[in-house]
Amino acid sequence: MDALPVELLALIVSFASGPDLKALCLVSSRFTEHCQRRLHASIALDPDNSTRTFRLFSQYPHLGGYVQSCTLLLYGVGTHDHWDPLVFLATLRRLTNVRRVAVQNAEWSRLAEPMRAALLELLERVLRHGELALEVIEGLPIDVFDYIARRATHLVLREVSIIEGNSEPSASAAPDEMRAAPLLKMLVLPIRRFGIDVPASRLAPYLGSLETLEVVVRGEDRLHNLADVVHCASSTIRQLTVKVPVYVVRANEFGSHTILGPISLPSVETIRYGFVLQDRRSNSSRLSSVYVHQLQVILRTLPSFSTPRLRLIHIQFDMDVAAETPQNPVEYVLSPNLAELDNTLASRIQAGSGRVEVVIGYHQELREAPLAWYKVFLSESGESAADDTQIPESATLITTPLRVLFIAFTDDPICLPELGYETHAACVQPAPQSNLTTKAVGGDHWALLRVENAGEVNEVLVEWLEGLGV
Repeated sequence: MDALPVELLALIVSFASGPDLKALCLVSSRFTEHCQRRLHASIALDPDNSTRTFRLFSQYPHLGGYVQSCTLLLYGVGTHDHWDPLVFLATLRRLTNVRRVAVQNAEWSRLAEPMRAALLELLERVLRHGELALEVIEGLPIDVFDYIARRATHLVLREVSIIEGNSEPSASAAPDEMRAAPLLKMLVLPIRRFGIDVPASRLAPYLGSLETLEVVVRGEDRLHNLADVVHCASSTIRQLTVKVPVYVVRANEFGSHTILGPISLPSVETIRYGFVLQDRRSNSSRLSSVYVHQLQVILRTLPSFSTPRLRLIHIQFDMDVAAETPQNPVEYVLSPNLAELDNTLASRIQAGSGRVEVVIGYHQELREAPLAWYKVFLSESGESAADDTQIPESATLITTPLRVLFIAFTDDPICLPELGYETHAACVQPAPQSNLTTKAVGGDHWALLRVENAGEVNEVLVEWLEGLGV
């Protein structure tokens, strides 16, 4: 073991994880440093595990130097006594080599002054040479956002609400910084779920050097947000990524005249489109019809660009289809509708002379759970998707005299009612009509979590039980 070169030790450790890393430390002390680097490369601090992590770093200060990525979950700060601001500061100062920080679930006004200072001190070390993600941050003062945005080079913003005033002494910018060109090179604007977001007008002063922009588009408001951000940095953006989660988008979320543009992007060389498609139909012959429907949504979300330096358009389709579907359904791979997509791109992207190369990527992920729309991983019981392969096929069928009630929510864009009807009809074997009852109730994907839907669901359930003589 002593003769093994350091590079080989590091390679062995790179293939291990979890308990195996701890076991390697017992094999030889030469593995210890490599294993510790793997174990502590990424950490998360929250009110539930903070005490243990603080004590560990206090006892072994060198471990903090191994941390490359840190996620700070600040929910409940101000109500948990064990979030000692001084200990918090001391722990963050141990993270001398951290390159990525994500701050999540924080209400700025509830953070104690020492904790705010500790947080800003950590961000100062990351902003210019690493990545920062702000996710679900309420009441972030405008001067703190300015402090961050003027120094950041790679910034991810999701559900960040900005307020005026509440100046932070540690977040004041010097006059020369106010005049200096912004440093931000990459900006990611993920999907917004609860209506809290950073408007383009707030971002405008910091986009003068932006080179890479990634935006998730859902609905017409996000299309206009994309246009506003691009307008602020049109001369410097070199790579644009537009992601469209089609599985949660309905065609009516985009107006009949959605196409924007032409948006001028004189420096862009690459445009990437990412589309997430879902199909839960086990009958592969019906896949193409779903693809055509989703293609219409895609075509209505593509802005019109003027890009004289464009060299490449990359399109990535991520598809989640039923396990019974062939791994390479020809309707997706060779669909003639791709020609329509290609022609649409050519007509909406003015790229000077010649036709821009279009590369279409394809990734299909099969669902492994039989007769399930979602695979639930129960880590406590040790269940995984691989366990499904041990279930006999006969055990996946519901046999008589069992009675089945299936309730569909009519406005659910994910678990489509017709797919549920088809799936449950197939699983009741043999399938006399009396064994399967289907009902439709008004509601969307999250209807079961809402009190207003409970009464109607209960009425359907009671009626069905009474019909069984229960």
